[in-house]
Amino acid sequence: MGVARIFIADDDEDYLAAFRIGMESIGHKVFSVNSGAQVMDALRDGHYDIVFLDVVMPGGGAISLVHKIRLEYPDVLIVIMTGHSELYNTPVFTEGFRLATARIKKSASLDEIKAMLSSLLMPK
Repeated sequence: MGVARIFIADDDEDYLAAFRIGMESIGHKVFSVNSGAQVMDALRDGHYDIVFLDVVMPGGGAISLVHKIRLEYPDVLIVIMTGHSELYNTPVFTEGFRLATARIKKSASLDEIKAMLSSLLMPK
């Protein structure tokens, strides 16, 4: 797996910082915004291999964004993430995000995220 250009949208500044440090430590480039309202404009400003979206954010979370992103960028990989563990196994999370490529808990370890990235970014 080579260097990936990763875009993340999350309103939790501490999580964004930790995510950035983790992804950069394994060689990826990370670009971020902290509001759903910023996502579409930011995506138009660059090419990204994978987009991580928090489920709940000011300005719209993954629920409203996954469809918009999929329409405009049909080939981008989209990972939906949540810090609300009670949502993870609900139909809203599993069925409502069918357009997403993958789903993770924000509590996932760096090794778990790295394994998921390796799988998603592997040449087919």
